[in-house]
Amino acid sequence: MRIEKLMVNCLAGTLITGCVATLEQFSEMGPYDRALMVCDNSLEARAQKRKINSMADKIYTLSSDIALRRGVLDRGYRIHRECWRQYATRTVCQELTGGRIECKEERDPNDWVGEEVCEETPVTIDADYEENKLEGELERLASAKIKLGNLKSGYRDNRERCYLRAEQLSPEEAYEHYKNQDEPSNDDVFYKI
Repeated sequence: MRIEKLMVNCLAGTLITGCVATLEQFSEMGPYDRALMVCDNSLEARAQKRKINSMADKIYTLSSDIALRRGVLDRGYRIHRECWRQYATRTVCQELTGGRIECKEERDPNDWVGEEVCEETPVTIDADYEENKLEGELERLASAKIKLGNLKSGYRDNRERCYLRAEQLSPEEAYEHYKNQDEPSNDDVFYKI
């Protein structure tokens, strides 16, 4: 229950200043809870999480590109879309010498936002070229999925080793690693992993 309360406090505190636990809180925790705090707060764990998230984003982008390319192939043509901002106009007339009146259209100064206007034009495609690009994207997607799986597996393995080492630390040693945002090495523990 204490670790849950601490994690909630850390989550709320992270939004403001980062998670900060005290040595007293570490002394009250059990070995596994201390290990979680040490290992999940390390710079290495955060870097690994960023790599995993980056690869997941890459997979999402590739999947979206593949879906778009398949849509183009199914449709048989691309749609080129050109957009611009169109503002309201008003007619302004003025009397010239000789009694002649001249009118012209000008942008309405009260229209600050305007309206987006788009024109879509169908464009023919080279189906062979599009299929080759699709094959390349599918290969990159498969490779990225393998890399993501390896990153996740490596992350889990590293976390598990870190937890095993950190559980052997005293509250004071665990707190020092937590404070320094580093993970314990085999040299830090009695039982070597």
